[in-house]
Amino acid sequence: MKHALATLMIGTVAAAAGYIPGIDAAQQPATTGTTGAAKAVVPPPVAVKVIAVDPTAKTITVRDIAAVAAPPDAKAIEVKLPVTANATGQKLGDTKAGETVEVTCEVKPTVHPEAGVPVVLTDCVRVIKIDPKK
Repeated sequence: MKHALATLMIGTVAAAAGYIPGIDAAQQPATTGTTGAAKAVVPPPVAVKVIAVDPTAKTITVRDIAAVAAPPDAKAIEVKLPVTANATGQKLGDTKAGETVEVTCEVKPTVHPEAGVPVVLTDCVRVIKIDPKK
């Protein structure tokens, strides 16, 4: 009985340590976790009309330019978005109200565009790139 208990304890300690003779490392479960946060999803740029720019607060207020015309009674949604300090493309200070630009933004982690659901402007968390409309 003592030998069975000792064998069981050695097996438990070996399994907890991650070493089991005769089993390849590929077959053992991974014991290390991820050290960084998951990468944010970056959708394609969205064409928007600039409503207001606040370089001091590093924000831009934009209105989505829909590819499909909205009904006449529908009000366009304006969204105020923060612009990251390392945003690329056109500088926030060079962006003017009334201008049409394309913004690329990080989206909320709950949004999954790969599932076929289109990303809308209200899904944006922050602007990471501003480009003049082509």
